[in-house]
Amino acid sequence: SGSVSTTGTKTYKSQMIKKEVGPEKYNYSDHTVQWKITVNRNQLPLTNARIEDEIPDGMTLFIDEEHPFQVVKSRDSSVVATAPTDGESGDRLFTYEFDTDISDEYIITYYTHLEDDELITQWNNKGYINEATLYADEIDTNGIEDSATVTISNPVITKGYEYEDNADHIDWSVIINPAKIELIGAEVSDQLNGSLELDAASLKLYEVDIDAEGKVSASSEGTLLTSGYGVELPNEGNNNTLTVTLPNSSSVYRLEFTTYILTDDTDFVNSVSLTGQAKSPSGSATANRFSVSDLWAKGGSGNYSLTVHKEDGSGNPVKGAEYQLLNRNQQPVKKNNVPITAVTNDNGDAVFNNLPSWVLYAQEVTPPE
Repeated sequence: SGSVSTTGTKTYKSQMIKKEVGPEKYNYSDHTVQWKITVNRNQLPLTNARIEDEIPDGMTLFIDEEHPFQVVKSRDSSVVATAPTDGESGDRLFTYEFDTDISDEYIITYYTHLEDDELITQWNNKGYINEATLYADEIDTNGIEDSATVTISNPVITKGYEYEDNADHIDWSVIINPAKIELIGAEVSDQLNGSLELDAASLKLYEVDIDAEGKVSASSEGTLLTSGYGVELPNEGNNNTLTVTLPNSSSVYRLEFTTYILTDDTDFVNSVSLTGQAKSPSGSATANRFSVSDLWAKGGSGNYSLTVHKEDGSGNPVKGAEYQLLNRNQQPVKKNNVPITAVTNDNGDAVFNNLPSWVLYAQEVTPPE
């Protein structure tokens, strides 16, 4: 007779502590981050267990009615604590000591607040690392540590535009102070490219809001400001720079305006900056590159008409007068490299059809015979 034996191994992974960013993540509206610590997922017996948590630089512990500190026993979802053992709102370190020997899994959730000083300067995708350590009699004296990272951006100011193909204008939108930091003596400066002309009547400043995910509300949902801010229009003396002096406040603003394109071809990158006194946020932003070529050659493709009527001194219609179409900068509008013209008919009307929604002029180039 004989015998057969076999051996094998099985690996067990113990997860005594797991640190992670909570489901609410970073709230761009109130500058809080939710964190989550899972303790003793393996449900092992622990004596004198405690958690020590070091808040990242630039943040502090934040506890209020809307941002509670909670320790929950996973088995029955009971709340066993609503405050740390040591540490309070505003601190950078807290300790939670479990009341008794434990053998259950617990979930600790809490919030930190990103300080205003962090939000004065502009940065993108900055990581904040939060470390927590579990101690117990059954664990080495160094404890078991885990960490989590939340990534946050602080744009301070951003600029974008909307442009329809073959249009003669660009609609710009500048978002200012999305972090809602106190603005003191703040100015927005935007040096316009020489191929652009500001439509001064289009300039509007709105007070808007920002949601938890960082989306700034549209101007239609904001409040149009009719006073309390200053505007210096672009001119030769200031290098074609638009300057808007903002109210001293902690509001989020959306600045909107329209510029007309004055040249047939243009290619540029446009930047805008925000400056202010000490402790006031500052930064700059660059809109995506804008490029257009043969703009006027592509102009005759819209749904608008322009009629020029000519009469003589007695009020009679004049036939045979030739008119040429001009753009806002008094340049000839061409199609297939040929100026667009029209001649007055028996009724004295010269009609231009299929035009885009541009600012256009008509100039008489050939008088009637």
